[in-house]
Amino acid sequence: EDWLAEMSLWVAWIHCGHLLATTPSELVKLESGPMGHIISSHGGPMVACLRTFAVLIVAHFEQFEQQGGVVTDMPMDTDVLEETAKRAIKFADLRKRRFDKERYSQSSDASQSSPRSPRGSAGAGMSRFRGSILVRR
Repeated sequence: EDWLAEMSLWVAWIHCGHLLATTPSELVKLESGPMGHIISSHGGPMVACLRTFAVLIVAHFEQFEQQGGVVTDMPMDTDVLEETAKRAIKFADLRKRRFDKERYSQSSDASQSSPRSPRGSAGAGMSRFRGSILVRR
């Protein structure tokens, strides 16, 4: 199976030209705008991973163009997609481990610290969320 115009999922995209299938084919239309809105509205680690994937895939094709390649609506190379997805997942995992480590460290620090007022200090409240990969809108 091949997919066309995948770049339109990650960047603003203008389709140029016409496409003619030479064999029987199925057409599935996926609207990138509504899809992006649905994904973003759920938030969480998957959104962070997809955003990382988008940055990595765009960087790949920028380099591809700098080397004289032409980015088209034709299917992306499967190896490029798989390698980029693996990198995005690895990065998301590293961020999650860092966040978990910071959260654990902060909870350990809080249990060993001296008593404070119920409201705490402004600095303590802000540091609690440092390093978070969750994006809420």
